[in-house]
Amino acid sequence: MVLAAALAAQPARRRSAPGGQSGRLQSRPMEPPIERVWDYPRPPALVPCTRRVRIELGGVTVADSTRALRVLETSHPPTIYVPPQDVDPACVRAARGRSFCEFKGTASYLDVLGGSEVRERAAWTYPEPTRG
Repeated sequence: MVLAAALAAQPARRRSAPGGQSGRLQSRPMEPPIERVWDYPRPPALVPCTRRVRIELGGVTVADSTRALRVLETSHPPTIYVPPQDVDPACVRAARGRSFCEFKGTASYLDVLGGSEVRERAAWTYPEPTRG
Protein backbone atom coordinates (compact mmCIF):
# COMPACT_ATOMS: atom_id res chain seq x y z
CA MET A 1 0.00 0.00 0.00
CA VAL A 2 1.20 3.48 -0.76
CA LEU A 3 -0.03 6.71 0.79
CA ALA A 4 0.57 9.79 -1.31
CA ALA A 5 -0.01 13.49 -0.74
CA ALA A 6 0.12 16.30 -3.26
CA LEU A 7 2.49 19.18 -2.58
CA ALA A 8 0.92 22.60 -2.30
CA ALA A 9 2.22 25.29 -4.63
CA GLN A 10 3.17 28.78 -3.57
CA PRO A 11 1.30 31.63 -5.25
CA ALA A 12 2.88 32.87 -8.45
CA ARG A 13 5.51 35.56 -7.97
CA ARG A 14 6.51 38.33 -10.36
CA ARG A 15 10.21 38.40 -11.21
CA SER A 16 11.87 41.53 -12.43
CA ALA A 17 13.86 41.26 -15.61
CA PRO A 18 17.26 42.94 -15.88
CA GLY A 19 16.90 46.71 -16.29
CA GLY A 20 13.78 46.90 -14.11
CA GLN A 21 11.37 45.51 -16.71
CA SER A 22 8.74 43.15 -15.44
CA GLY A 23 9.22 39.53 -16.22
CA ARG A 24 6.75 36.72 -16.52
CA LEU A 25 4.97 35.10 -13.58
CA GLN A 26 6.62 32.00 -12.21
CA SER A 27 5.46 29.64 -9.52
CA ARG A 28 7.66 27.47 -7.37
CA PRO A 29 6.53 24.39 -5.45
CA MET A 30 6.47 24.85 -1.70
CA GLU A 31 9.20 22.88 0.02
CA PRO A 32 7.70 20.45 2.55
CA PRO A 33 8.91 20.80 6.13
CA ILE A 34 11.74 18.48 7.02
CA GLU A 35 11.04 15.97 9.77
CA ARG A 36 13.92 14.18 11.43
CA VAL A 37 13.03 10.87 13.05
CA TRP A 38 15.73 11.38 15.68
CA ASP A 39 13.80 14.44 16.90
CA TYR A 40 10.69 12.38 17.66
CA PRO A 41 10.01 11.64 21.34
CA ARG A 42 10.33 8.47 23.37
CA PRO A 43 7.77 7.33 24.42
CA PRO A 44 6.02 8.04 21.11
CA ALA A 45 3.76 11.03 20.50
CA LEU A 46 0.27 10.63 19.07
CA VAL A 47 -0.83 13.57 16.91
CA PRO A 48 -3.79 14.11 14.56
CA CYS A 49 -3.13 13.93 10.81
CA THR A 50 -3.75 17.30 9.22
CA ARG A 51 -4.72 15.72 5.89
CA ARG A 52 -7.31 13.25 4.74
CA VAL A 53 -5.96 9.68 4.57
CA ARG A 54 -7.21 7.45 1.76
CA ILE A 55 -5.86 3.97 1.13
CA GLU A 56 -6.60 2.15 -2.12
CA LEU A 57 -5.62 -1.27 -3.36
CA GLY A 58 -6.58 -2.84 -6.68
CA GLY A 59 -8.94 0.06 -7.44
CA VAL A 60 -10.87 -0.42 -4.18
CA THR A 61 -11.00 2.08 -1.32
CA VAL A 62 -9.74 0.20 1.75
CA ALA A 63 -9.88 3.18 4.13
CA ASP A 64 -10.88 6.82 3.98
CA SER A 65 -10.44 9.01 7.04
CA THR A 66 -10.23 12.57 8.27
CA ARG A 67 -9.67 11.26 11.83
CA ALA A 68 -6.39 9.38 11.32
CA LEU A 69 -3.54 9.74 13.80
CA ARG A 70 0.24 9.81 13.35
CA VAL A 71 2.53 8.02 15.77
CA LEU A 72 5.91 9.76 16.02
CA GLU A 73 8.54 7.54 17.65
CA THR A 74 12.28 8.10 17.91
CA SER A 75 14.19 6.60 14.96
CA HIS A 76 11.00 5.39 13.20
CA PRO A 77 9.22 6.96 10.25
CA PRO A 78 5.77 8.33 11.11
CA THR A 79 3.11 5.64 11.17
CA ILE A 80 -0.48 6.42 10.22
CA TYR A 81 -3.26 4.84 12.27
CA VAL A 82 -6.79 4.88 10.86
CA PRO A 83 -9.80 4.36 13.16
CA PRO A 84 -11.43 0.95 12.56
CA GLN A 85 -14.72 2.69 11.68
CA ASP A 86 -12.99 4.26 8.65
CA VAL A 87 -11.71 0.93 7.25
CA ASP A 88 -13.89 -1.23 5.00
CA PRO A 89 -14.11 -4.52 6.96
CA ALA A 90 -14.45 -6.47 3.69
CA CYS A 91 -10.90 -5.32 2.81
CA VAL A 92 -9.06 -6.81 5.79
CA ARG A 93 -8.72 -10.28 7.27
CA ALA A 94 -6.82 -11.69 10.23
CA ALA A 95 -3.29 -12.82 9.39
CA ARG A 96 -0.71 -14.95 11.16
CA GLY A 97 1.66 -13.54 13.72
CA ARG A 98 1.81 -11.04 16.53
CA SER A 99 4.38 -8.57 17.80
CA PHE A 100 4.83 -6.57 20.99
CA CYS A 101 5.69 -2.91 21.61
CA GLU A 102 6.39 -1.73 25.14
CA PHE A 103 4.46 1.49 24.41
CA LYS A 104 1.55 0.24 22.27
CA GLY A 105 0.97 -3.37 23.39
CA THR A 106 0.45 -6.53 21.35
CA ALA A 107 -0.22 -6.08 17.64
CA SER A 108 -2.35 -8.43 15.54
CA TYR A 109 -1.60 -8.44 11.81
CA LEU A 110 -4.05 -8.10 8.94
CA ASP A 111 -3.95 -9.00 5.27
CA VAL A 112 -5.30 -6.21 3.06
CA LEU A 113 -7.59 -7.14 0.15
CA GLY A 114 -8.52 -4.88 -2.76
CA GLY A 115 -9.93 -5.97 -6.08
CA SER A 116 -7.88 -9.02 -7.10
CA GLU A 117 -4.87 -7.96 -4.99
CA VAL A 118 -3.79 -9.17 -1.55
CA ARG A 119 -1.04 -7.65 0.61
CA GLU A 120 -0.15 -10.10 3.32
CA ARG A 121 0.44 -8.66 6.81
CA ALA A 122 0.36 -5.12 5.39
CA ALA A 123 -1.61 -3.70 8.33
CA TRP A 124 -1.84 -4.25 12.05
CA THR A 125 -4.09 -3.37 14.94
CA TYR A 126 -3.80 -3.13 18.72
CA PRO A 127 -7.00 -4.75 20.03
CA GLU A 128 -6.05 -3.84 23.63
CA PRO A 129 -3.58 -0.95 23.42
CA THR A 130 -1.31 -0.18 26.36
CA ARG A 131 -2.56 2.81 28.36
CA GLY A 132 -0.23 5.73 28.78
